Amino acid sequence: MDLITIEEFQAHIQQTAAFSDSYLASAQAAITDASETVLAECERTTWATPPASVALIVKRLAARLFTNPQQRVSYSGPEGLNYTGGPVRLLTDDEREQLAQYKASRRRVGSITMARAPWSTPAS
Repeated sequence: MDLITIEEFQAHIQQTAAFSDSYLASAQAAITDASETVLAECERTTWATPPASVALIVKRLAARLFTNPQQRVSYSGPEGLNYTGGPVRLLTDDEREQLAQYKASRRRVGSITMARAPWSTPAS
């Protein structure tokens, strides 16, 4: 279940023109992977309407997956272009912290303790 639409994703990455078929398939795969990752992190299988903060995390993760689908930490390209990054994590620590409030295991019904007031009889 995708938590954002392709149009929301395109707006997030500021892509105004329609994706070509190959890019559309890659973008859709990134959205699906990001949605499944966030749902798993929140211990859910579905979400009718995710909160805006959750949708933003899905957009950010989908953008990372779309631009770096192999999750490379180092890259050596033509003309001496080299890149080395840190360890790849799908979700950042901040994103995990934000999603923690939506975890299914946290949604528990609490108990309410009520104290009974002493009965009094009305004065006659």
